[in-house]
Amino acid sequence: LPRRRCLTLAPDRWFAEMPGGDRPAVVAPSTQRIWLSIAPTGTFLLVYWAAGVVAAAVAATIVAVAVIGWRARHHERLGWVMPITLTYAVARGSISALTESEDVYFGIGIAGSALVATGVLLSAATTRPVGLWAIPLVAAYDDGVRRSAAYLAVARRVTGVWAVAELSVTVWEAWHLRSLGPVEFVRRRTLIGWPFMAFVVFWLIFYVRFRLDPIAQRMDSGGHDAPQPVADDRRDDPAGG
Repeated sequence: LPRRRCLTLAPDRWFAEMPGGDRPAVVAPSTQRIWLSIAPTGTFLLVYWAAGVVAAAVAATIVAVAVIGWRARHHERLGWVMPITLTYAVARGSISALTESEDVYFGIGIAGSALVATGVLLSAATTRPVGLWAIPLVAAYDDGVRRSAAYLAVARRVTGVWAVAELSVTVWEAWHLRSLGPVEFVRRRTLIGWPFMAFVVFWLIFYVRFRLDPIAQRMDSGGHDAPQPVADDRRDDPAGG
């Protein structure tokens, strides 16, 4: 099969001035980024052991805001996500400190995940499912593939499967949060919930390549059995550049 370039989250126009307009390849998350991602939860647990839930919630909030600031200073394009993330981090920490409950701290996180997953799932029924933004992170397909009915169908399926999997994990986490302490809860989520979602993402990547690479190969070879274009207006399709 023809090799497809991996993409970043950046839109095409950011690389328009580069030779050939090529995008840089996706780079695996660094150890630093991984530690930054788990820093708020790790801080909560460490301070919780030493000083209780109120201090833990405050410390975790400070760390979360610091991580967001670090990403902004290092030129990560957070855009409209940044104020939402800041508001969420501060609200989560404040409510947890006021209620003096570790269940509230983790419960807000679970509720946030469920809300995002629900929004993603609803998008699967539209002509602009979230999968349209995700597929370009797997492989760069030509305009003919991106404007085909198969591309939209794959995007919808990827969107729906991920959302259902994430909702299943949030239900599982909510059930265990009621009966476990914060340390055991985080341990089970790390050993079960996160690996499960990683497995789902791996197979969704495989599914995208399995379904769309043959179509791209037929189009590249001048075949006439490519799917018909989607009837709706996709001029502003984020995956179409």
